[in-house]
Parts: sequence; C-alpha cells; structure tokens
Amino acid sequence: MPAAGARTKSSAVPGNNLMAKIFAINDINAFAKTRVLRRGIRGRLDKSACLVLRSADGLEDLADAQTIETIAAPVSEDERAAFIRDYTGFIASLNSLHGEKFLWWATDISSKNRYVSPLPELVQELMDIERGLRLCQDRPLLIIGPSIGIYEALQKALLKYGRNLIWPQAAGEALLRRTAGLGRCFLRLLSHALRFYFRALWARIVLRSYARRRLSPQKEFYVIKTFSYPSSWDDKGDYSDPFFGRLPRILSKDNDVLILSYHWQGYPQFIKRALREQALVLIPVEFFLNGWDILRAFWRILTFRLEFGTPMHFRGVDVSDILRFELARTMNGIQLFQFLHYDAMRGLFSKLRVKKFLFTFENNPWERMSILACRRFSPLTRVDGYQHSVVPQAALNMFVHPSEKNIVPLPDRVLTAGEISKEIIRHYGDYGQVPVLSACALRYEYLREIQPAGRRKFQGHILLVLDGVEQTARMFKFAVEQLGAQSRYRLRVRCHPALPWELLSKKFHFDAVQYPHLEISHGDLKQDLAWSDIVIYWQSAVVLEALSMGKPVINFEPRDILSYDPLFQSHALKWTVTENGRLADVMGDIEQMDDILYQRRLAQALDYIRRYFHPVTDENLRVFKFD
Repeated sequence: MPAAGARTKSSAVPGNNLMAKIFAINDINAFAKTRVLRRGIRGRLDKSACLVLRSADGLEDLADAQTIETIAAPVSEDERAAFIRDYTGFIASLNSLHGEKFLWWATDISSKNRYVSPLPELVQELMDIERGLRLCQDRPLLIIGPSIGIYEALQKALLKYGRNLIWPQAAGEALLRRTAGLGRCFLRLLSHALRFYFRALWARIVLRSYARRRLSPQKEFYVIKTFSYPSSWDDKGDYSDPFFGRLPRILSKDNDVLILSYHWQGYPQFIKRALREQALVLIPVEFFLNGWDILRAFWRILTFRLEFGTPMHFRGVDVSDILRFELARTMNGIQLFQFLHYDAMRGLFSKLRVKKFLFTFENNPWERMSILACRRFSPLTRVDGYQHSVVPQAALNMFVHPSEKNIVPLPDRVLTAGEISKEIIRHYGDYGQVPVLSACALRYEYLREIQPAGRRKFQGHILLVLDGVEQTARMFKFAVEQLGAQSRYRLRVRCHPALPWELLSKKFHFDAVQYPHLEISHGDLKQDLAWSDIVIYWQSAVVLEALSMGKPVINFEPRDILSYDPLFQSHALKWTVTENGRLADVMGDIEQMDDILYQRRLAQALDYIRRYFHPVTDENLRVFKFD
C-alpha cells in the first residue's frame, strides 16, 4: 500500500495527462494547513479545475468560484430509481455468494439498513468521483471531504485513468479508523454479552413462577415480537404497545397472546411492570436465553470471517476494498443483540407451541434470525411481518431484489400500514410468492382524531424536528445558522428521544446560548405543533402529524443519492430546501400563498395521509387474526 501522501503509480493511458493530479482533502481547514496542497493546487485552480464537492464550507477562501466547475451527484428520480435497482442487485449478489453462511444473514450489510450500514453512501461517493474523472479528462481534480472508507478503492480506480493521487495522511487515517473501529466493536461485543447475561439471569430468577403460571405448554400462543420503552406505560400503569397499539388486547379476546419484548431503557422497572400485567403475558426476549447461548454467540461473532476471492463490482467499479474496510471496521457488522434472537426463538419454541408469530417488519438482521429459527424449530408456525410506519425511498432494507427473493429469509406475509407503503414496497422490490397486503396503521390511530386548524397569520414560529441518528446534525446546523440569530423568527428545536439535546450538543459541540432566538423543546409534541407556523424535518414521521394539523412543512434534502423524506412521493403543502438553499426564501413563498391554494394543497395532503395510513377497523384488523 502506498504511504500517506504518496503518488499512485500507474502505466500510461492513451489520451490522459499523467501529470494531472487528483487532490483529496478532508475540509478547507486541512487545505489551509497543508503546504504541499497549497503549492500544488493554487496554481492549477485558475485553469478551469473540476471540483467534487462534499462540503462547501469555506469554499470562498479557496479560490474564485467562477473558475471552479462543481460536479454534483445526480439526484433525479430516474437516477435514484436506477441506484435502488443496481444497489439492491449488488447486495443480492453478495447474498447469493455468502447466503450459505448462517451468520451472513446477521450482518448489517446484508440487511441494507440505512441507519447502520454506510455502504450505499460510500459506493455512490466513489461513483461521483468516477464521474468527475470522466468529465475533467486531463484537468486537475479536487475532492473536498471524501470518506476515508473509499481510500483504497479510489487508488485502484485511478489506475485506469493514469492519474496521480495526493491525499495527505490518508493511509494512516484509514489504518487508524479500521483499528479503532475494530477495538470499539470488540469492547461493545464484550459489554453487550455481559449485559445480556445479567438481563437473562435476572429475568429467569424474577419471572420463573410468573412464567409457570402464564405460559402453559398445552396452549397454542399467538406471539407478538415488539420493543418497549418506559413511555409504553401510562400513569395508571396500563401497557400500550408502541408499534401494535391496541392489537394485543384485541387479539387476546380469542387467543392466548404472548408479547415478546426487547426493552430499551430501565430493564428492572420493565420486569416489575410485566409482573403486574394481568390481561396480557409480557415476557422479555432475554427470558429464553441462557449463559451458553450468549457465550456461543459471542464466540461465533468473534471468529466469523468473510472473504471475497473475486473482485466485487458495482456499476463496473471494483468496490471490494470498501467492503473489506467496512467489514474490518465493524467486525463484520454483526450486532450481538440481533444475532441472539435466533437462540431466543429457539428457547421459546422448546418451551411453547406457537401458532402464529407476528413481528415489526423492516428486514433487519434480528428478524431474519427469528425467521430462520421459526423455519427450523417450528415449521408449522405462521410468520407475519408488519410494516408499521413510513417507507422512504432510502429504506433499501424494505426492497427485495428479484434475484434474491428465494434465498432471503422472509415471512409468510407482509402486512402494511396502508395502501401507499404497499405500493412503494411493490414498486421498488419483488417479494415473489410472499403476499404484500394492506392492513392498518396501528401506531398512528390517533391521527384520525386530529382536525386541521384554520390557517393563521404567520408569527415566525418555526419547529425543527430532529431525528434519532447522528446525521440529523447536518439539518440542525443548517437551520440554526440561517434562523437562530434572526429576530423575525423563533426557532424551537425538538430532539428525538434516542438523541436528546444533552447528548447532541455535547457530541457536536453545539451551544444554544450563541443564538438568542433559539430554544430547545422539553414539552409535549402536540403543544410544539400547535405553537408552530411551519415544521422543518428531514426524515421524521412527525411530519404526518404536522400535516394532519394543517401545518405547512419544509423537507431538508441533503445532496444524497436517495430521499429520506417519508413523503417523497407527495408535494402537497410541502416545500423542499437543499443545503445550498435559503430557508427565508422558502418560508416567504409559504407566507405569500393565497388561502384558496393553501386549502387545496391541505386537502391533497390529508388525502395522501389517509391512503398512507388506513384506519383501525374490524375489517382491516381481520388480516391479523389467525385462521
């Protein structure tokens, strides 16, 4: 491997200038500090240099913008549809290659989950640079803010262009990222193994007599696999499932229902509440695990190895090194929590008879582990997956490629929250013989009770709804820098429970005190929505509630190859702003819209939501019942 900052050697390629260089820098600050880049780039930017821009911060300090041609990633709908088809096909080829390895189905890469696998962004980033190379021909190319995960793949890609790469400290940083990531994964694996052991031990001790009374081997159970939070219980101590709503209590009238839950916060309190539940049987996943299960899973993950004997190509470009980097950095991307669902389900089937298994469906590794256990240890159990929320275009995990539909572990049926999500899944995916059926929106039943308020005079109240992932910091920074110091606006920030303000501000060094017209919400969502004139969001499903209340919404759209917008197919009462746009201009357009057009767009938005989320009726609930 070339040393950091070394030039990549290659043979001459006809028509190319071997002296034309490719410069890669992490950001503008790195440029200012790097003497070799200052000397190498300054003199060449006057000659119509090309620029693949991942971050525009500080560009004005680099050169006159008129002399730079910016090459942006294509984001047309046709390009997005083509990317989904090609990427799902690429993962399908990996699934075919490694599908015989049991642990492969526990990897994040195989699931295509957008929150845990950055692979789609990395391969698209390499595609962007490839496009820049073709367009620039023999002109110098500057890449700002590339991901270190593409470093080795980029070096190989340059060989056919005969270009020289200068990326200071890249080799050392790549090695450090890989080593540090592997170390973090090992420590996390060890800590999670210990946590699971003590949680399993605690559950078995405390719930032993409870389970003997409530879990009879003579009964046939309808098992609902879900997740719970402290907010799943109201002030009276009554349980309401955050994903299935009233369904467990409805089904319990005619079935022996077992709620198999993984609880995220406050495990001892969860056990106490489960003991007090009378109408439903509520058992943690860990109850069906033992120490040997956890030890065996720990060892299998630790010793699992994946090899790519032949180069793996995406759109004609070798991305094998990106795959190797990600697998090495993440210890193959297998989370103990996901993998242990196989042993938990095996323990469940060894103790109980299960006639139906219903779970939240997103094609995540834990779901595949559960399905594999069902097929092996209880083949007569009917398996249904419930798509419980929105399906944005970026939800690649929901889209099954035609070439993998017979090898991916899938449920017997997929039940959706409504008509729109069923159409999206069918449009971008192919489930073969697995029926995809419209059911109802169990967790959004309350939306039917919301009545849109009349349009009010604009007061400058802007609600910024953040997501529970670190990428939401991009939207926060964008909105705060544009509105936080403007006296005409009052910007209220509502954080996600998974990424509260205390954690977000510390991790990204945000100081709300710097912005006099910024406030952090700690109140009720409905109160925040009622207060707001406009709601800004990226991928939050809160936008559905905002539209139901008659609030206009603005979708923040970064320059990504896929849309994270839950309403990517609808433009009713919705505006879009990119990272290069101005929020003030968009809000001005909203304020100036006449009332007749406003009401027409609102009616269209409400109709779309009704089609997206079907009502909870006896007719729509029938599909969940066992027959």
